[in-house]
Order: sequence, then C-alpha cells, then structure tokens
Amino acid sequence: MQPPSATCSHHPPRDGAEGNGTLGTMPKPLPKVPHIESPIVLRAELLTTVPHSMSTIDRLEAEGQFPRRVRLLPTSRVGWLRREVAAYLRRLAKRRQSATQETHVEAVNEDCRSLEAKRADP
Repeated sequence: MQPPSATCSHHPPRDGAEGNGTLGTMPKPLPKVPHIESPIVLRAELLTTVPHSMSTIDRLEAEGQFPRRVRLLPTSRVGWLRREVAAYLRRLAKRRQSATQETHVEAVNEDCRSLEAKRADP
C-alpha cells in the first residue's frame, strides 16, 4: 500500500487545471525586479511624473501633443509607453528652458534700455 501523500487522485484534471490548483485563471504576474522598470507607465505613476492633471493629459492626447495610451489586454486598464512619456518630458523641459532663457534675455535687454535712457537724460 502506498502512503497517502503518494496516492494519485482518481479524478482526471479539470479543464484548465495544470495540477497546480488553478482552474483556468490568469497566470500570476512575474515578481517585480527593483532595478528594472516596466516599459508601461500606469495612470497613478503618470500623474506623479507629468506636471499635468488627467483632464489636461486627455486634452493634449486628443490634440496629438501627448503620447497615446495603449490598452492593456485582457483587462480594461490603460498605460503609456515609458519611452514616449520620457521623450515628451524632455521636449517639455527643452521648451520651458528656452522660454526661460528668452524671458531672461528680454529682462536684460529691458534693463540695458532703461540704463541707456537714464544716461541719455542728464
């Protein structure tokens, strides 16, 4: 006689069961590796990364000025490609930097004009 732990069930595996106790469920996701980022940015992370509200993101996306979301099948969740979000943030930073430089140049030019005006008026 075999010990109880070595006996086999007299029932065949149920549909979808692979002998691991699951019945046709989705496989468990792989464990997260701390030093590797996912290629997908989910909504919560996006809102902490991008300096916009969700309504602004929706509007910019509809206008083609923000990366398009991708549907994460088989769920109804959505995400954005990390490389596209990173490229958008680089463009945004570049625009802001050039706008700041232009503002600074305009302020310096204004200061120079006012100094020249003061020198011209004795």
